[in-house]
This record gives sequence, C-alpha cells and structure tokens, in this order.
Amino acid sequence: MMRVLRGRALRALAGGLVPAVAAGTVLLSAGAASAAPGASGTAGPAPVPTSLSPSQIRQLEAMAARGAASPAAVRIGWFLPGDCKCRFDNEAEFQKIMNGIFRIAAPIDNMHVRVTPNTAMTLTKNQKSSRIPDIYYFRLNNAHPAKGLGDINEFKVGRNTSRQLFQRFQDTQLLKQGHGFGANAFNRGHFLPVRSATWWFVPGPTGITYTAFPFIRSLLARGINVIYLIDDPSAKAWPRTESKQRKAKDVKEIETNNATQARAGLNNLVGPCLMVCPAG
Repeated sequence: MMRVLRGRALRALAGGLVPAVAAGTVLLSAGAASAAPGASGTAGPAPVPTSLSPSQIRQLEAMAARGAASPAAVRIGWFLPGDCKCRFDNEAEFQKIMNGIFRIAAPIDNMHVRVTPNTAMTLTKNQKSSRIPDIYYFRLNNAHPAKGLGDINEFKVGRNTSRQLFQRFQDTQLLKQGHGFGANAFNRGHFLPVRSATWWFVPGPTGITYTAFPFIRSLLARGINVIYLIDDPSAKAWPRTESKQRKAKDVKEIETNNATQARAGLNNLVGPCLMVCPAG
C-alpha cells in the first residue's frame, strides 16, 4: 500500500497535478474494507480504476494538440477532458438530458436535431446495415448538398462497450466521405452531411468512466472528437442552469472541429475543467 501511495505522489508531483483522489481517479477496490484495523489482511480483488490516469489523459491531450498543429492529410480528433459532479445509471438517462439541450439549441442556431432511432444513415443508398448515432445535429443545403452541416454525437456511459468497434468503423467511413444517406422511412436515400463526429464518455452509476486508453486513442487517430468526463464530487452539480441562448452557443461551439471553441462551450455547459487539464 505504501508503494502505491508513494507512486501516486510522485506522479502527481511530476505531472504538476493535484493528487489523483481529487482528480477523480481514485481507485475503487472491493477489498478496501478488509484493510481496516483488525482485518485479516487478505488481499481483495485487483483495484478498478474509475477513469483514465492523469498520465493517459495528458498523453491524449498531447496527441490531439500535435494533430491540430500538423498539416497531415489525416485529421486527428480533439480530446477534451473535464470533471463534473455527475453519474448516470445508463445511456438513456444521459441521452434524455442531452436531447433536451440540443432541442433547445437547434432553432436558435438555425439547425435541426434528430435523436435515435430517427438518426439512421448508411454509407451507400442500398446498404442494409445502418449507423444510428445518438444525436444528429444538422443543417441541409438542398441547392448544394455537400455544403450542408452535419454532426454525429455518440454517448458512452460507464464501461459501455456495446458495438463500439463497429460504430467506430462506421463513423470513420462517414467522416472520410463527408456524408451518409438517410435510412429511416421518412428520409431514405437522402444526402446527409457528416462534418464531425464526437463521442462523449461519462461516468456510470459507480463513478467509473470508460478506461480503454487504446480505443480512445484510436478514435482520435481516425478524426473522431472525444469528450471525457470524470466524476468529481467537488465540482458543481450537472446539468448546469443556463439560458437558452447560452446553451445554444455551447452546443454550436462543441459541434465544431475546433478544439479551442469546443473547450469554451464545454466549460460553460459542464463547468470549468478544474483538475485534469490543460496538458501544458
């Protein structure tokens, strides 16, 4: 135990971060109670991290920053970590909140919003398997379809891994070609622009946020943006109270491929990033 604590202290000092407990990266262990005075001392199950480590978060921030500064043909997605006082029982609970926010923002931003299952799209007009993102935020341009706007939003709560590899593949392909085709009865075959894709990772009911570092890194490498929220009991409760105009501005800023604008929107929507960012 002393070795673990010493390692945490050194990482915090080396990274210029607050202690990992304050950053929301405290380790949960079913054997923690047995470590109390008088316990047998029998080792419990291996501790489960509640989020990516500060080191991993900083690596992802640095990767995104290098991508933003590089003239490479393949775009690197932006990575925005944040801390909030928030836990969600399941994806449906988080999506209900986000549906409300996007529906408030859409008419103010001169956009439209569709939520699952009315978001189905395919890569080709005749493809059978469809991609059904959680929220599609868009503005069509009937005269010049390729000039329309369209943003995919995917929500992941806790350890959710359902269909992630297939969803990542589909989003990668949609981004590459810049559009999909409607796959619902009301818009089958219609041109749907896809300018950006953002995956939101948020804490589950036990405070755990998805911790597969290689998978999140692979999203960034494919040009998919990532918002990564860590549960922090010291932060303000979320969702925050904002005016309709402020919500609309937040959403508009987040739904861009510009990390600086997206950070400004996220700071207002969720709260300032207190513990785990910026990377510098």
